[in-house]
Amino acid sequence: MYYTDDRKSAIEEIQKFLLVIYENGNRDIKRVSVDGIYGEETKDAVRKYQQLLGMEESGVVDKKTFDSLYMEYKEITDDLLLEEILIGEGLFPLTLGMQGDDVLLLNLYLNELSKNYKDLERVDKSTYFSGRTERSVRGLQRIFNEKETGKVDKKLFNRILLELKSLKLREEYR
Repeated sequence: MYYTDDRKSAIEEIQKFLLVIYENGNRDIKRVSVDGIYGEETKDAVRKYQQLLGMEESGVVDKKTFDSLYMEYKEITDDLLLEEILIGEGLFPLTLGMQGDDVLLLNLYLNELSKNYKDLERVDKSTYFSGRTERSVRGLQRIFNEKETGKVDKKLFNRILLELKSLKLREEYR
């Protein structure tokens, strides 16, 4: 769909998608500059993105690659806006003993992740941040190579959302 000699605005759009995906947790792809030049930097980032999703690693943004980039970009931007509405600024960190809808969301997300991470402890579907929730959070922090605090700050919550999105995209393209 997009090649080295395509229009600058189309290339900038692809670079914007890649940059937002990179900045919001997918550090496995390479960081790109939004300069409108489809050079080796952009081609390598596209190739790595395709590899992560099990696509043909051409470095060319065909329709399937474009659709995937766009959907991931849209989900990230939509969810970041949605998360601002659902999760209040003053509620972080989520910790042992807390109760509420935010904890319910966390517990549901942890259970969803446990389907892909077999060492992750399943938790009760409740509004209570239990000891089991704390152990599951510590397990997730271990998987993410983060300090094991058992607490969920906004950064970790966003990482959980991005991981769920990433797993969903991988399933769609298998």
